[in-house]
Amino acid sequence: MPESISHKFARGMAAVTIAAGLASGLASTASADTLKEFDARAAALVEKAKPEQVAHVPPTGPKGVAKKKIVIIPCAMAAEGCARMARGAEEAGKLLGWDATIIDPAGDLAKVADAVQRAISIGADGLVILSNDARVLQGPLRQAKSNGMFVVAEGVNMDGLYDATLPGEKFFLDQGYLMAATAYTMGQSRLDMIKLSSPEFGAPRLREQGTQKFIDECKALGGKCSVLVSENTLVSDISTLVPKQAVSLIQKYPSYNVLWSGYDAQLNFIIQAIEQADLLKTGFSVGFDANSANTPFIAQDKYEKGTVGFPLEWVGYGLVDDLNRLFAGEKIVLDQGIRSRLIVKENIKDALKGGPAWEGDADFRAEYKALWGR
Repeated sequence: MPESISHKFARGMAAVTIAAGLASGLASTASADTLKEFDARAAALVEKAKPEQVAHVPPTGPKGVAKKKIVIIPCAMAAEGCARMARGAEEAGKLLGWDATIIDPAGDLAKVADAVQRAISIGADGLVILSNDARVLQGPLRQAKSNGMFVVAEGVNMDGLYDATLPGEKFFLDQGYLMAATAYTMGQSRLDMIKLSSPEFGAPRLREQGTQKFIDECKALGGKCSVLVSENTLVSDISTLVPKQAVSLIQKYPSYNVLWSGYDAQLNFIIQAIEQADLLKTGFSVGFDANSANTPFIAQDKYEKGTVGFPLEWVGYGLVDDLNRLFAGEKIVLDQGIRSRLIVKENIKDALKGGPAWEGDADFRAEYKALWGR
């Protein structure tokens, strides 16, 4: 007999999740009194993040509300992570029978604002904003909300302009801390980092903060942790200037051992450039999202040695579920079951289960379909 949604949810809540695992890992590592203890706890945190991280969608909620129109605005469809979320939201919207349209601003903030205006002009009922900060959209978003539109987002909220955000700031902070612990452990208790920041997006900013927290704790105990150089990047330059930027930094800082990037889509283009420059053996990289373009690097033990898997399609579904709740006059759900999992060579085959990207360790599509009565 198929397992019920409520049973799945209860079982998922009893399972060890990455959110709980990282929370306890952060606390214990931060309280380490010696470098030896710090190293041991960092290694334990890494091991805890490798197995399945099972959680489930909310067990209850409204059936699908009919005849809604939504507009989905990713950061750029050329960035695989943004594209995965956008397609997830589009798929979920169409499953509900909604008119779901993706507008691609291609990393241009002016075009993001234009896309919000277009959503207003066509009378959209809801907006799904993906990796675009409210900081640069305050005017258009206020206008959208004054027109009665609900706005949900993957990103960082500001002034209450988003009615719901997923998966929350702590989630990204913990991802950054975990990846620093992973790089440090892989580097045999050494972390000399070249860091490529992405301040235009909330998630990479928070991941960077989590990474810096680990580095600060390591240094305070006399560990070998440092950021040799940090430079900003733009998603609009993801396939052009950013790869050249990375190659130049590696050549300037040959003593580095880890290159840090805030998201896998950027790292994909960087690794191609590093390979062309014959610099693959100078160090290694770590990333976030477990995109289809990056998982082969990990499986083949190439330059990218690990990534914190982020079920981006699930995020798209979760945001649509929150929109559906808002349309039904109900409260949003903060925990949509979204978790992370550390993907490295030793567990990548099990984690991907034959798929090109990591989408989570539960069948969220079937669960949402049942939840919505579809």
